[in-house]
Parts: sequence; C-alpha cells; structure tokens
Amino acid sequence: MNNKLHLLLASSLLATSTIVVAQIPPPPAVDKSQHYPKNLFAVSQLHFDSVRSAHGPEWYLKSREAIVILSAVATYMGVNPQYVVLAQKAIPSASANGEETNYVLPVPSGYAYCGTRIRVTSIVPADGGRASTINVAVNPNELQMTTWTPVQGIGEGRSWAEGDVQVFGVKERFLDEFVKKGVCMKVTQQVGIWSCRGRATCTGVAHGDPSDAGQSTPDLVSGF
Repeated sequence: MNNKLHLLLASSLLATSTIVVAQIPPPPAVDKSQHYPKNLFAVSQLHFDSVRSAHGPEWYLKSREAIVILSAVATYMGVNPQYVVLAQKAIPSASANGEETNYVLPVPSGYAYCGTRIRVTSIVPADGGRASTINVAVNPNELQMTTWTPVQGIGEGRSWAEGDVQVFGVKERFLDEFVKKGVCMKVTQQVGIWSCRGRATCTGVAHGDPSDAGQSTPDLVSGF
C-alpha cells in the first residue's frame, strides 16, 4: 500500500507541475519597428546651374560643411540628424543636347526611393512662350530631369535654370512602414512628378512628404 501511495502522490505532483509550466505565458514580443538604424534615411543631391553641369556631393561638401548640410536636411524632415546620411556615392550626371540638358540623380544604393525635393533659385527667360522649362520623372532607381533653356536672339542675353534637387531614400525594409505613415511615396515604375515653365510655376516641388517624418514617427525626433 505504501508503494502505491508513493506512486499516486508522485503522479499527482508531476501532473500539477506540468499544468503549472504550461500556464507560464510566453515572453512579450519585442517591437523592433521602433529601433531605427542611424542611417535610416540617405539623401543624394544635385545642383544644376547656368553652365548646364551637375554638381553632386563634392560640390556641397566644398561649399558647406557636411554637418551643416545634414543639419539642414534633418531640420526639414523634423528628425534627429543621426538618422540622416549623405549619399556620397550617388553621383549625378548631366548631358547636353541642343537646348536641352538631361540630368540623372541615382537613389542611394541600399535604399528605396522615398521622396524628392526641388528648389529653383533662378530661371531665365522667366516668362513668355519661350520661357525655360523643367520636367522631372522618377523610377525606383533614379530621378531624371530635363531642362530646356532656349538659345536667345542677338542682344537678349543667356538662358538658364539653376537650383537644387534632393532625393530621399529610406532603408528598404522600412519603406512600407513610412509609406503607411505618409512620409514616403512608393514608386514601382517611371512616373512624372513635375513639369513647369518660367518663374511663375518653376519655384519648386516636393514629391512624397519627407518633411513629415518626425511628426509621423516621434521617436525620430529625440533619437535613441
């Protein structure tokens, strides 16, 4: 009887232990979406000017310190500068063909296209039927821009379009998140984003809304 009692007690304890273990809840899942890398966004830049050339990162770094550029971009996005890097390997190009100049600015390597910001500082001729024009399109790999600056008649002076372009890239695994937040535009094919003529309409444009990054994701404002 004693042996049977011991066996009965042991079986009862084992069953109880099994029940207790089974009732222990699993550890809470870690929300990794809020742990953003310091190089979450990368910005490639193009300065186009009156001599129809394409100035890239080296032009900006020579004209202004990198920290000033990063601070200005981060301020525009409303985020801590630690989340923004300059894409120094995204080199723009330019090719002139008659009165047209075609520019190409790559999306930073390792990033998905997020948005574009263009600011025009000067355009000549500024009005009329032969005012200078700007047309811009983007695809998943690059921004393409064409400027048309007409050859002026004798005594009419030169023509040009001058300004700055910024293409924002976001780390690929975060693209869908920031599309849902309204910060990035998801581009899957070639799409025209801007067409303007003269001073009245060629002031600048934004495609996507990278300026809303900090408001949409407060964690990016203070950093980690």
